[in-house]
Amino acid sequence: MFKAISNISRKTLAVSLVALFIVAAIFLISPAKLFAGLLKPDEVWVDDDWDGLPDLTDVGGVKVIGMNAFSTIQLGVDNVADDGHVYIAAGTYNEAVHIYGSEIAGVNIEGAGASSTIVIGFGVQEPPVYAPVFYIYNSEVSIDNLTIKNGDAVDGGGIYSYGSDVVITNCVIKENAASNGLCGGGIYNISGYMEIHDCIIKDNTADISGGGVCNWNGGTTATMEIYDSQIIDNTAVNYGGGIFNHFGEVSIVNSCISGNSASVGSGVYDELPNLTIDARNNYWGSSSGPSGGIEDINTPGEFANGTGDSISGEVYFYPWLTSCPFAPKPKHKTEPVVVEPVWIRDHPMTCNQVWVNENGCFEFVFFWEYRDNNWVKIYDMEDKLVYELDFPYGTPRFEVDLPDGMYTVKTFHNGFENPIQEFIIGKS
Repeated sequence: MFKAISNISRKTLAVSLVALFIVAAIFLISPAKLFAGLLKPDEVWVDDDWDGLPDLTDVGGVKVIGMNAFSTIQLGVDNVADDGHVYIAAGTYNEAVHIYGSEIAGVNIEGAGASSTIVIGFGVQEPPVYAPVFYIYNSEVSIDNLTIKNGDAVDGGGIYSYGSDVVITNCVIKENAASNGLCGGGIYNISGYMEIHDCIIKDNTADISGGGVCNWNGGTTATMEIYDSQIIDNTAVNYGGGIFNHFGEVSIVNSCISGNSASVGSGVYDELPNLTIDARNNYWGSSSGPSGGIEDINTPGEFANGTGDSISGEVYFYPWLTSCPFAPKPKHKTEPVVVEPVWIRDHPMTCNQVWVNENGCFEFVFFWEYRDNNWVKIYDMEDKLVYELDFPYGTPRFEVDLPDGMYTVKTFHNGFENPIQEFIIGKS
């Protein structure tokens, strides 16, 4: 599948590499490390399928291992130019990524989609390693199209940002924790600027405050803008199940803040009087609006006497939305619907059944003839990978939540060049 770069017949590149090898031989260092030290590219690519490939392996598309192609996100960040782009292929990456402004002034990190590019922290291993999935310090960073999960840290289990300028878009931040610490199970922004839009922040926890999000003034103003997002089902023991603000500036608009829990301010908690959170035009889990009993100081006479998530502190909340603008799509049927696949390549020992279940998800039943190295990959009609699973032997059933449309399902054993089974499915 891959070939050595020395076989590439490109004169310019060949001459450059010869010179690179000569210098590397003189100084007894890796040619790839020498290249990285001399010139960092503006774009790098990351794919966990490249793990174990030696430096200078050509993986196609003018991508070379150790130069502009890497198997981990951290290596991609470490080897891209300032303000460059790190493109992450679909896959599962078990990492704790550190981004320091002293090493890179800014970086743009982009996955293949939150449903297919998943970054998992070390909080679920035994024993757990307490570290954010992304730790950002004095840098400018954009993060797009990722799922960030299972981080566990004192603050900011999913994303910890100090003194930085961060934009997070099209991401799912879920199942992270701030254990034995202070604030921000999902996200912690201290003394910096953060913009969050088109994201889902859910099922995160904090032992003290800010189960979903924490905005913290650490001596310099912390500013956070959230819009077109969902902050749902997060938990804090004390304050601010969804959002906690400590002496910072926060605005939230056109978002769903619901199903969160805390002793005080299940939806939003603002710690500093006279520094108001602007949370107008949001849905609080009920058409009757938020609870908590406080008066909107911007609209005298309007009280938070609804049944939705509660608010505490100086919060503008009126008017509110009476429904979530991101309501889940309706279920297809109350009973499972069998999908008749169109077979391209058949094999009797892989997928036995597939249907659309009552949740609107594709559900599969597999039987594997082989014990190990079995893979399922699903592609859209433009041949873009939208889902993959390293299939455990003896676990024959799983479901996949994909948008309406047509998809090609391919199953593999060992390598990925020739599927042992290939078929088309769809739903509408």
